[in-house]
Amino acid sequence: MAGFLAQTGLSTNELKDHLTEPAFLGGVLDFLLSDEKALVAFCEEAGIAPDLPKQARQSLPGGEEVHWT
Repeated sequence: MAGFLAQTGLSTNELKDHLTEPAFLGGVLDFLLSDEKALVAFCEEAGIAPDLPKQARQSLPGGEEVHWT
C-alpha cells in the first residue's frame, strides 16, 4: 500500500475517493501486475489464482490486449 501511495502521490483519503472508478482500479491492477513477487504474495493472501488479476485488468478501461501483428 505504501509503495502505491508513494508512486501515485495519493493520500489514503484520496485513494478511498477513487475506489469506485474503473480507470483508477485499472491503475491499481497495473501497479500490482508490474511486480511479480507482489502479485504472487497478493494472490496467495487473497486465495485467488495468479492469472485472475490480469483477467480483471483486461475488463477495465485501457486493459485491452494489444496485438502488434
